[in-house]
Parts: sequence; structure tokens; C-alpha cells
Amino acid sequence: MQIKQLITNQKQWITYILLLIIVFLAWNYFGLLFILYLYFLLKHFDKAKDEKFTQYVLKSIILLTIWHLGVLFWMIPIENGEGILGFIGNLIYYLLFFIIIYFIRNRIKSDIFLVIPLWLIFEHLTELSPFSFPWLTIGNVLSTNTSLIQWFEYTGVLGGSFWLWYVTYSLYMHKKHITLVLLLPLLISFYLLYNNKSTNKVHHENFTYITFNSEKYFAQNPYQDNNKHAFYIRELMSFLKSDAIVIPEQTFRGILYDKINNELFYSYLNDLLNNHSTTEIHMGITAINNTNAIVNAFVSFNKDKHYLKTKKKLIPYTEYLPQKISKSLRKTSFHPNISDSLISIKKDLKTSPLICYESIYSHFVANDSSDSNLILLITSESFFQQSNFGMNQYNNILALRAIENRLPILKASNYGHSLLINKTGKVIHKTKDEIGIFKITKEPIHDGTFYIKFTNRYIFSILLIYTCFLFLKKYIINKFNYVSKFLFYLLIQYFSPY
Repeated sequence: MQIKQLITNQKQWITYILLLIIVFLAWNYFGLLFILYLYFLLKHFDKAKDEKFTQYVLKSIILLTIWHLGVLFWMIPIENGEGILGFIGNLIYYLLFFIIIYFIRNRIKSDIFLVIPLWLIFEHLTELSPFSFPWLTIGNVLSTNTSLIQWFEYTGVLGGSFWLWYVTYSLYMHKKHITLVLLLPLLISFYLLYNNKSTNKVHHENFTYITFNSEKYFAQNPYQDNNKHAFYIRELMSFLKSDAIVIPEQTFRGILYDKINNELFYSYLNDLLNNHSTTEIHMGITAINNTNAIVNAFVSFNKDKHYLKTKKKLIPYTEYLPQKISKSLRKTSFHPNISDSLISIKKDLKTSPLICYESIYSHFVANDSSDSNLILLITSESFFQQSNFGMNQYNNILALRAIENRLPILKASNYGHSLLINKTGKVIHKTKDEIGIFKITKEPIHDGTFYIKFTNRYIFSILLIYTCFLFLKKYIINKFNYVSKFLFYLLIQYFSPY
């Protein structure tokens, strides 16, 4: 098909519109529908060896635009053009990978199955990159139906990507075992769901956490005043009793962290500890440390001491640019690589703290969730521009983190819903009220899921070895045949009577 025919083909464009609808429905309502889109994608990769490069790239752009529009349409209205910039940047990033697949398909004669481990390596490297956006990790689409994916505690989100790709491959190649491939993980999931619901609760403890949403306060007080804001929170919370108060991301700004004990806003909040309203306070701040590095931080404190955890995964461009680029653009960036008290927070408070964007990184969360019985997330969701679709997708992804780590997640949000997700990925309570009250049941600290202990640590090595094997399979088989024939010849000579 020539490029002109591709552009003017009416039936083809009807197919693309239907695909766009399917992608939208899959990522917002029923994830298994995405198999239909992946079928077209696999067919596209399979035909790469027969297509001209320009035709392949054009078709790739169309398919990627359908995917991105169907999922990330909520990014486009984000202010200052940052949403469109991120949308196009991510599309180009995926396009580069599509081009790599084109050259591999044209240079190496191999089964189309090779695309699957290559894709999983691509997704894993995206997770590890400091300048990435893993929202479109294929396994994330299954977050719409968490009862079907309880096995993520063994495989993580990449297991979901593999399953969807393998089901698609089985359909494409007309494999007879397609029914088993589709149904077996679902049956395992229902068993795990039942098993986790019937866990013995004798040793569980109940705690009350209170969240604060600043949306109402900022509507009435548009100018940043840390002292006034903290005083408002103190007055609001003084008559409430809780085990912890959680204040969302970047509520207090421009703090000199080394002198935080001398700050008036800190003194106001500390009054809540002194009058026994609560025993712990967790809050989001932007701070400047003693090296003049600006950080997006999570601060926890009680009567004895305070802790700092800095945000390590930052939103590309909006929060982070490489130093040379940020200087040339005269744009302030947060520093991601600042040492903090994360280990002490987990040891003393038995809590794994996360800040907003960090929570969409499966590998990152699993590395930091050990020795905890609660994941505590602070976030600001103003960038969603009140899009229910964007916020729901985010909350769905959080449910995956709960399943992978088998820990409850409490999210305290500005401009979004504060919510509690249990360890099976179910939302127990959700509120946009200024004050949210959550009853949390904590279990004894466990050794970690199979995903934390094994899959998360070794998945990349396994994928790399397996992909290398697929690349070299024919070469290895040919060599093996040569060696086996030679050995057979020696055997005949040895036992021959002549």
C-alpha cells in the first residue's frame, strides 16, 4: 500500500476511529479490550519486513497517536503547553522504539514473538530512566479490573504486559491453547483474591489517619503564606483525635530545611502533637537544603524527631530538566538525587512514603516498600485540570502498587480525591472533603511479596538472557546440529568392525 493510498483509504480510517474508541474504553473501563488494539500493533510489526520505511513510520505515527489520544487526551489542556509537550515527547519516544523494531525485523529473520521480550525490556528501561513517563506501560490497562490481576503480587505490572502480549500473539498465530492462556491467570486471580480476603485478622491493628485538602483554603487565600496556612490547619484539627495527620504535596513552600525547627508554621503544627491531637504529622513541602539544592520533599515528625524524604522521580520538564538544559532555559528544577531519611522513616514509623509521580513506577515502589505496613502517598493533582479520566487512571494505577506490594495505600491529595486502597486494590474510602478521616487496618510487617523479593530484582536479567537466546537461537541450533553429526560420525567409526 502506497502512502497516498494509506492516507485516502476510507475503510482504513474507519478502522482507526474504531481503534481509538476501543483504546479509550480499555484504559478507562475494561482493560482486556486493549487486546484488540495490540492485535493491530502485532500485525503492524509483523508486516514491517515487507514495508518501506516511510510507510512503516507513517503507520506507526497513526497507531501511536490513536493510543496516546485514547489514554492521555486529558494532558492536552495542561497549562503553558506542558501537556502537549509531554504528549508529543512521549509519542516520539515510543516512535523511536517502533523504528528499532523495524530494523530488527528487517535484519534478523525471527518469529514475531521476539517483539514481546523486546517490548518488556523497553518498558523496564523506561521505568529505570530518570526522564520518563511510564503511564502507558501496557500492564497498567488492567488496573480497571483489579479482581482479575491479583497475581501481580508475583509478576508486577510487567507480568500484565506479558500476559496481554502473549494472549494477542496466541490469537494472531491461531494457537490452540488460547483459552487456557486467557483463563488460567483469571482463575489464579480469583483464588488469590479469596485467600487475601480470608486472612486471619487477630494480629491486625486499627489506626485513624486524617488527611487535609488545601483546595478550599487556596480558593480563599490565593497567596502563599506558610504561617497563616499552618495556623488554619492547627485550628481545624485541634478538636480531632487521630494517630496521624497527612498534609499533601507542596502545601508549604520555600522552606529552609536546616532551620525548619525555628519556623513559625512548624511551631503551629507541632502544637497538635503537644496537645495530643495526634502522634505523627506528615506533610509535603518544597525546601532548600544547606547546599542550596531545591527539593520536593515529604517531611514526617513526632515529638521525638523529624525526617525528610526527597522526591526521586520527577515529572520531566515540569519538575526536572538536566542541569545544563535548565540553566540555558533559565528554568528552576528540583534536585532528585539528594540524600534523605527514608531508611529511618521505614524503620521508626513503619511507613513507606511516596510523593505523587513516584507512585506510577512499579520498580521504584517495590524497592522502597520493604519493612513497612503502610504506603503513604502525598500528591497534588492540579495538573489533571479536574479531568475525572486522568484522576481515575491515576487512582487505578495506585491499586496496582497495593497488589504488587500487598500493602494498603493512603493517598492525601490537593485538588483530587484522598483515598484508602486495601492490599487487594479495592478503594475502601474516597473523599474530596477538606478533612478526610480514614480508619486503617495495619497487618504485621511481612517479608515482602514474590514480586518484591525476586521478580523485581531479576526481571531485567531474565528478559535480557531470553532475548539474546531468541536472537541466537538459529545459530545455536545450527551449531548443535553440526556438533551432533560430528559426534555421531565418531560413534560410528568407533563401533564399526572395519
